[in-house]
Amino acid sequence: ETAADGLEELRDMVVASLSSTGALNKIKAELRANVFLALDKSAAPLPNPSEKLAQSTKTQLGLAALGLVHEFLDFFQLDFTKSVLVPESNLAETPRARGMLAQQLGLDAGPDEPLLVAALRSLVSPSPTRTQPTLNAQPLSAGAGAGA
Repeated sequence: ETAADGLEELRDMVVASLSSTGALNKIKAELRANVFLALDKSAAPLPNPSEKLAQSTKTQLGLAALGLVHEFLDFFQLDFTKSVLVPESNLAETPRARGMLAQQLGLDAGPDEPLLVAALRSLVSPSPTRTQPTLNAQPLSAGAGAGA
């Protein structure tokens, strides 16, 4: 067995071990986030990468959808993914309080589940006591945006 074969076997064992504990995916996510942040800091600001996102966040529903994704990432402590989402979407670090977002969407989410799961649950099995959402799909008034 050559030294190269021994190193490859060791690499495979380390990859298998890190994969089995979930650490490998976390390391990859952290690396992607740090690369993105390094590029973001060193480059001139980029225009919004998605016209669809820009149009969507001009409505209460679009902002709420982005808020649900942000809250989902926050709930599960997916901080590296969130660190890419926030600057890429021009979203404020804390777009809306969880309680306000839940109220606007008419969701009854306990502390043990993210709002996105509560929203899906309400679609699958609607509750007669569910409050009506207060959001609409109309464009926001001037001055309101993704950070609002």
